[in-house]
Amino acid sequence: MDEVIWNADKEVLAEIVKFTQKQGLKGGEGGWKDFLHGHDRRFGAGVSDPARRTKDILVTFLQTFEEKHLKFFNKLIRHLTDCKAIKKFITDFPDQETPQQRLVCLTMEHPHFSRCYSFPSHEEEWIMIPLGTVSKAMKSKVMLSIDCEMVLCEDGTEAVVKVCAVDHNLEVKLDELVNPNKAVADYRTDTSGISAEDLEGVTCSLADIQKSLKKLLSHGTILVGHSVHNDLQVLKINHPRIIDTSYIFKSVDLPTATPSLNNLCKNDLKVRGPNYATFAVFKDDREAYEAFEGIEGLERRDRSGRPQKHIFLQTSSGKTISLYVRRMTAAAPLNGHDLSNKRRAPDENGDPRRQHSEDETKDSKRQRTCLHHCEHVKEIEKLKEELCQREDEIFELQKIIAALARKDGL
Repeated sequence: MDEVIWNADKEVLAEIVKFTQKQGLKGGEGGWKDFLHGHDRRFGAGVSDPARRTKDILVTFLQTFEEKHLKFFNKLIRHLTDCKAIKKFITDFPDQETPQQRLVCLTMEHPHFSRCYSFPSHEEEWIMIPLGTVSKAMKSKVMLSIDCEMVLCEDGTEAVVKVCAVDHNLEVKLDELVNPNKAVADYRTDTSGISAEDLEGVTCSLADIQKSLKKLLSHGTILVGHSVHNDLQVLKINHPRIIDTSYIFKSVDLPTATPSLNNLCKNDLKVRGPNYATFAVFKDDREAYEAFEGIEGLERRDRSGRPQKHIFLQTSSGKTISLYVRRMTAAAPLNGHDLSNKRRAPDENGDPRRQHSEDETKDSKRQRTCLHHCEHVKEIEKLKEELCQREDEIFELQKIIAALARKDGL
């Protein structure tokens, strides 16, 4: 184990130390800064950036951890070394980049990639797929697409109950039901198609699925999916070569939004998938706003910044279903004023010239307002995008906090 750490590049070791900081992991001499205070009397933790420390210091710190952590560090070293080798291969041999690998690069270059694909691989049950020989793996054009159906468990987590995998020749490689081994709160039958009866007698476990996928994804196989990080999260798998179609394609009208798979199929492949949406048309913005405010549910925003509420309903058969109600109007009526009234009633004295003058003044103000609005459209769109990113980050942090709380029995 010590040999693996000593043979690793300093850059890789620095990334592992940063990982311990993010996860709050501590060795026999405490965390990274605690360790520095005890081993560097001159600077202490004043220079805490691992990249600015010597390799000897990094190795010594990592060796203070327990055996279970060292085993994970071994896997992480291999994973980070593979990622580094991929980047080096692309730089050294740009003429050998395949179209498939170009899509892998586009996925990795997306601004959301590092956040969405930074998995808690150090936790139990997680596995990392090895890349193998880099030169051979980078030449591989084999692709595998996966899709998972998940249920909501009583402990608040999601568990996979069905996994399908198809290769680039459209040959089904895996189609299995999975026993969640947990009490299920919501089977989400309306979208997953899975019911409690379907899982009766199912013995296939998550570990069995991981074993099958590890074999299918070996030797540089490229994993393809739409927001596939959600599937990898429930499968507890970390894989180095990924094509995420939600990162590759963009909507013309909403370039910063994540396109849905259904819309991509409809627009690019001319194939229309199953629809789970309906619309309610209101008389005006005010009526739509009041209807939305009257709905009880957890309010968030979609990836386009539009408000939506997550609500739960119970059918006559006793089954619980969930859905999102989204408000499509741009904004709520301002300060109780009716925005549909563009002109006031004529002047009490009936003077048309005065009325005409007032109308011209209103038109002038309206034009200035429109110009002012246009100047800030880009800034507003940028702020909307940043808001969506922050909300996604908060949501992911809440999931991590919940997982840590469950782990500590809180």
